[in-house]
Amino acid sequence: MSIYRYLDYRLAIQEIFEKHKMVDRTLTYQRVAESMHLQKSYLSQVLKGRADLNQDQLFLFCRFFQINSEESDYLQLLLEHSRSGLKDRRQKLNEKINQARKEHQKSERHISSNLMSTSQTAANEYYMDCLNQLIHVALSIEKNRRRLDLLAPSLQISQKRVSDALATLQRLGFIEISKDGVQVLINNLHLPKDSPMYPLWQSQMRTLVQAHAAQRDRAKSYNFSVFFSADEETRSHIHEQFLDLLAKIQPKVKESPAKGLYQMNFDLLEWIESDG
Repeated sequence: MSIYRYLDYRLAIQEIFEKHKMVDRTLTYQRVAESMHLQKSYLSQVLKGRADLNQDQLFLFCRFFQINSEESDYLQLLLEHSRSGLKDRRQKLNEKINQARKEHQKSERHISSNLMSTSQTAANEYYMDCLNQLIHVALSIEKNRRRLDLLAPSLQISQKRVSDALATLQRLGFIEISKDGVQVLINNLHLPKDSPMYPLWQSQMRTLVQAHAAQRDRAKSYNFSVFFSADEETRSHIHEQFLDLLAKIQPKVKESPAKGLYQMNFDLLEWIESDG
């Protein structure tokens, strides 16, 4: 579970209890209340939204369930926001809450990857053209490493663009080309969303995907798009579910033999800002 989809600490601690209850059937609200130095009846009122915990009580709850310090701090922010009666302070706390959620919802926190550790110049050159990344990943397939002449027709792009990308990858030290083929030296790279290169890369990637989708057999692709209305908590929940999916499928992808090249996109866009 992820507590970051909650804006009400009461809902978060209730789910924490329910999740642990599924594992430990002997767990009761009485035990939890006692660990927090509370009466069970008061804890019940808190969960119903009729009362608040104080910071010490929430600390004891987090200690009982062995919640890590980062998540504990987030719950404390929600508690402070709930208890504050000052509009300006609530606004400041709300900004901290949103920042904590954004930090948690970065993809790199949910998948193992090699963030660009080379120079900024090298990173810029790699992501300046999204074909560098496409061909880099295509080289994880053995037949492509042994037969570079297969890349252009397989990807339906010109031989010159393939050659330019291969030269770039070799110059940056990501691959090594010899008479026997290609050796991939660095893989599994990830571009953080806060990188200054991200907007350019994203724009290029969208254009590339649209062009490629028009050429490919639709029967071999899956696409889904929908407009929906909801609140911020639901939007955050959907985001968290996708991050959970990433964490689950990455080991499967790593274990899978590299035979085909695929792309997955996920867009969660805001058209009208949520009122609260």
